[in-house]
Amino acid sequence: MKNGAAEALPPERLREMFAAILADPEARKAMAQSFVACLPIQGGTACSSITSSGNATANSIAMFTTACNIESSVISQASGNVGIGTTPGYKLE
Repeated sequence: MKNGAAEALPPERLREMFAAILADPEARKAMAQSFVACLPIQGGTACSSITSSGNATANSIAMFTTACNIESSVISQASGNVGIGTTPGYKLE
């Protein structure tokens, strides 16, 4: 850490970490539960509706762009492979 800020991990280390998580069913479950715990709640209550622009990208993993709006992200999935910012050709790319 520098000045209290976390240092970025090199891309190859991130790939290794995510590949290990994807390979372990218990780790995937724990990761999914962590994400659900972080889902945005508007005003302390659940969203009455979820909105989207309607411009979804096939195979793109959805993300919340505001408390109750879902759009495509830079993470994609195809044939069991996951890509970040690219069409995946490997388990994690």
